[in-house]
Amino acid sequence: MYQFRNRDESNGLTSDEKARADGNPPPRGAQHTSSGAPFARPAPVDSGFFAASAASIPGSFLAPRSSVTPTVPSAAARAPPSAEAMVEGFRLLGMTPREARVYLALRDASRGAREATQRAGLHRATGYRVLQRLLDRGLITGDGRKPQRYRAVDPAILFRRLELFYRDETEIPNFLAGSFGSKGSADSMSYVPGDGIAPSVRILVAEGRAPHPALLELGQAKHSLSVVVRPLATPVAFRGALARTLGRLARGGVQIRLVCDATPADHRFCNAMQREAKGAPTPIHVRHFSPVASNFFSVDRLRIIRLATLGVSNRKPPVGIAIDDLTSVRSLVSRFEALWSEALAA
Repeated sequence: MYQFRNRDESNGLTSDEKARADGNPPPRGAQHTSSGAPFARPAPVDSGFFAASAASIPGSFLAPRSSVTPTVPSAAARAPPSAEAMVEGFRLLGMTPREARVYLALRDASRGAREATQRAGLHRATGYRVLQRLLDRGLITGDGRKPQRYRAVDPAILFRRLELFYRDETEIPNFLAGSFGSKGSADSMSYVPGDGIAPSVRILVAEGRAPHPALLELGQAKHSLSVVVRPLATPVAFRGALARTLGRLARGGVQIRLVCDATPADHRFCNAMQREAKGAPTPIHVRHFSPVASNFFSVDRLRIIRLATLGVSNRKPPVGIAIDDLTSVRSLVSRFEALWSEALAA
């Protein structure tokens, strides 16, 4: 089990280490806070990229309604990360090393394209392409002037978005636990009214060579389909089948709104989907948001399909759940609408 230890700022020792040095070792398995009281497990956090509110982070609706304050080391104990470490850190947001270098060049001040490219150490043509990708993903902003100057979005906002997507992903195990008869926490599933028992769900798992049941559920859409998709979090075969399913539904007159990132993988997926939708009476509307870490589908606002993206392996078709409880469906649909309003037009 992980031990939560607090570090004494004066000498760099943890509270446990200091007690041992004084000849008073703590009892085995004991956990303490900075005040010496036994450590209490924090209550589950009600947050997630769908469940966030716009108040806590300027310029983004993605902020938790409640949060657990993390223990942050003092400024003296923190060593500034190297440029290489920061480049690797931003890969969590789906940035390539080149994108991370340009992003870092724009983090402390607004700059023109040429200056940003030079600071990132890139060839001019390459730097301009990278700038355009970052702009498409919403990771940097432009002032709209000529020549245009760019500024990076606050890294805290981007990492908070990623954190909340991951927290939102934990709702899937909560739903599964409820479907097996376990009572969930009202804090971790606040959108479910009543006594906090998770609504029953249907588990969607592919068997053999049969089509994935999640695709069959999507194929039942008659009027509208709202989609949040992360192509790289699904196997290639499933990704292709999903693009064909969405294209076929669009040709059948279903109105589709889709939110995804703007990485090359996302563009390839969208291009394949649009090819399948050729001749559709209404176009598929696509918006970009970064980063995206979920796969979510609202079928006619009557059913929600969710696919796990944080599984052990993505080599096999993802496990999905279908939610038919109308109260939960309405809440999840409203979350999608909030995300849609924040996303950038493609």
